[in-house]
Amino acid sequence: MALRQARARLGARGLYVVADIANLPFKPEAFDGIVSLHTIHHLPADEKPGCYLGLYDRLTPGGSMVTVDGWSEHKLSKVWTLLIRLAERLRHKQHVSSRSGQAENGQPTSPENKPAGTYVVKNNAAWFKTAVGSQLPARILTWRSVSVHFLRTVIQPEWGGKFWLKALYRLEEWFPRYFGENGQYPLIVISKPQKDAPAK
Repeated sequence: MALRQARARLGARGLYVVADIANLPFKPEAFDGIVSLHTIHHLPADEKPGCYLGLYDRLTPGGSMVTVDGWSEHKLSKVWTLLIRLAERLRHKQHVSSRSGQAENGQPTSPENKPAGTYVVKNNAAWFKTAVGSQLPARILTWRSVSVHFLRTVIQPEWGGKFWLKALYRLEEWFPRYFGENGQYPLIVISKPQKDAPAK
């Protein structure tokens, strides 16, 4: 589906390849830049460091790669969870039907008729620093510090949603490393030094 959408947008300007991100079929230093959005967290934890090293190996000197992952544990999770629960209580009367355990067809949901999710293994900033950051020159910044559930539940127009969303974005801009390491979705930037430049 994603490749069809990319082909529709780029046409003959793109090269479209289906491959295993942990075993890429490209030669070293093949790309000036690499972007990976919400992909690496679908790998088993023991394959992730090798995946990052493989992507780094395929960067040209002076190139950069950017990945967006998700943390399963982060310092702000308790605060975000508390705000979600508070918002759900305040909205309970308006959304009783959506919280009643009924599927769209009116039948009770059950493990048998719930859709299966994709395989996801999320880690945390401490794990990344040890497993990957110790080998590669990585910076952890913020892509988005809250989950979609948080945005849909807490950020409501009647509660000044636009104001609070702008305030959150401003904090993320002011403190990108803090919210990257302690929020929900980190933006990981890895730059490969030029061959004649010393590694940082």
